[in-house]
Amino acid sequence: MRVCIDCGNEQEDGNFCKNCGASTFERTNASYSEKDTPQQPASKVSQNIDHEKAKRDELNKARAKKGVIGCFGLIIILIIIGIIVGVSSEDLDDGETDKATTTSNFENQIEEIVKDELGKGNRDVDKISKIDVLGSKTDGYIVNIHFALDDNLSGDYIKKGALMDVYDVLGQLYQSDIPIKSVFFLGTFSMKDKYGNVSESMVMKYELDRETANKINWSNFSYNDLPDVAVSQYWHSSL
Repeated sequence: MRVCIDCGNEQEDGNFCKNCGASTFERTNASYSEKDTPQQPASKVSQNIDHEKAKRDELNKARAKKGVIGCFGLIIILIIIGIIVGVSSEDLDDGETDKATTTSNFENQIEEIVKDELGKGNRDVDKISKIDVLGSKTDGYIVNIHFALDDNLSGDYIKKGALMDVYDVLGQLYQSDIPIKSVFFLGTFSMKDKYGNVSESMVMKYELDRETANKINWSNFSYNDLPDVAVSQYWHSSL
């Protein structure tokens, strides 16, 4: 049975009200028109809406939780990388510092040995004018010693005095634990040219390397033997 909503007319069939011609009917019992739209109960619709909302909330929470975990994981990874880089830099810095400290210690030892063995001169000039330490612990150090020869009775005695100085320094340096590759002496003395001008001039050069020094028995070796084992040497004709 169909009931017209506009006029209340009841009829069995037809899509239009036979009384007023309206096309809107209200269903009664189990019969309704094709134009009627089934409606869900309000409580069920509310439940569906609540269910969908709950699902969306759960999904959003899961996404938020995943995002937090992802950010937290990224932070942990960055912290670990920072620690590793920091430790590596620290190790590198420590290595460079140790290397620099070792080099500085060896240079100080070399200077102390040279100063102790040469002492003070007997002329009115500095006994030691310069000490150059070149190279490294790995490759070995090259030591250049600039010093003034002491005065003596004759050129021959001046040369002997210079050889004694060289012998004392070489013996201490090459018998130490310092990785020395070569030692080079440059000696000066007060010289007068043909015009009567006096100046501190180079009068001797002497070099001894590690290979040669390792062959020397320093207990039975004399300063007089130095000229025979020199890698290179020069002596002014007046000496």
